[in-house]
Amino acid sequence: MNFDTHGDGNGQSISYEKGRGVPNAEGELVAAFTGNHGWFFRNRNDKTVW
Repeated sequence: MNFDTHGDGNGQSISYEKGRGVPNAEGELVAAFTGNHGWFFRNRNDKTVW
């Protein structure tokens, strides 16, 4: 799985974490500041992501 967690707002931006070809992971995104925070996930194979 590929992923990117990020945020921006009030002239600030942050890249929390990126991953490529990650077999598994878990965690929590805690906003570093007030603004927009989001994520992108992509599963490039036929295996189920849990």
